[in-house]
Amino acid sequence: MDKNEIRNKAFAFVKAHNMLKKADKVVAGISGGADSMCLLGLLLEWREPLKLEIVVVHVNHGIRGFAADEDERFVRDFCLANSVTFKAVHADIPKMAQLSGCTEEEEGRNFRYRTFTETAWEYGCNRIAVAHNRSDNAETVLFNILRGSGISGLKGISPVREAA
Repeated sequence: MDKNEIRNKAFAFVKAHNMLKKADKVVAGISGGADSMCLLGLLLEWREPLKLEIVVVHVNHGIRGFAADEDERFVRDFCLANSVTFKAVHADIPKMAQLSGCTEEEEGRNFRYRTFTETAWEYGCNRIAVAHNRSDNAETVLFNILRGSGISGLKGISPVREAA
């Protein structure tokens, strides 16, 4: 799949699910990985025609040491080069997971979404954008089945969630 095909499919998906409207203020959860950087690239393409305001949030989980610091620097530099508001948040997810009794993955996910929501309030944003791929969706379905969620867990990740 070439770049234009990806762009067109993404735009059609966003439009079909009414994910963005003109003048939206968007918090984008950006890790620095391929999926989230693709999301940020698309948001930047749509920034001018849709008059979007973008606030990037990068969560450093305190797990991967120097590699995590490099990811944070990469995202910060990219945002600076593209005139995008950047916010880094640091957390000791292993310690938080130990205290909560959750796995590090679950604690990390919970912390990220709390952080995205808090940042949306802080900056007056009305949208939160995160990148998911088919593997993420399959993983969610399996996790839901293992938790015993029943039939509702078979649907995976919803394209749009209502605010909690």
